[in-house]
Amino acid sequence: MWETPVSLEETCEIGDTADRGITLVQLRRIVVFISKMATSWYETYGDHAGVQLTVESVNLYHANHWLIKPATEGYRAGRGCSLVEAMAVSVEAQTPSWFVSHAWVEPVCKFEACLEQHARVRELSGHTSYWVCAYANNQHDVGEDITNNPRSTSFYRAMQKCQGVLLVLDKDGTPFQRIWCCFEESIAADSVEKEHHAFNSGSFSSLSLSL
Repeated sequence: MWETPVSLEETCEIGDTADRGITLVQLRRIVVFISKMATSWYETYGDHAGVQLTVESVNLYHANHWLIKPATEGYRAGRGCSLVEAMAVSVEAQTPSWFVSHAWVEPVCKFEACLEQHARVRELSGHTSYWVCAYANNQHDVGEDITNNPRSTSFYRAMQKCQGVLLVLDKDGTPFQRIWCCFEESIAADSVEKEHHAFNSGSFSSLSLSL
């Protein structure tokens, strides 16, 4: 049996979803696990249902079905938890520095490669933490983090806590076709504009990377 990327002990509870960043080291463990298991998994939706997956084709929709939900069910009296909480050693280590805006369609391995490149460009350590909704939210109860007012969601709170936004693009620019991603980009652009006019004393910045 392959070693799973999560702890088999009790999870590290992180009360505010906005504080559940995932480190590069943890993302590497996820990619390694996927590389070992991908050919045992198959497409579960649409016209390609039943088709065997590869490490290059596993995206976050697949990861959520085959990894995130199975690895986090049963915790908290059956309510489940986020993958970040299942992997975390301490609350402090998961505090996010960067918010990642993206669609779920990109392969997980390429997504991780983009974050690695971002870290190299900015000379960040492997323990740098990124806020990624799929890993931060409890996928067994996403309703607790998504409200009618987008400024009351975990997404918005996480953006306010991070120093910048990293936009990960696929060749089709899919994030620009997703309303949530467009909202995130608008908040980032607004923050940069405010900083430019000295209305914001922070050092908020944005960067985009393509797969």
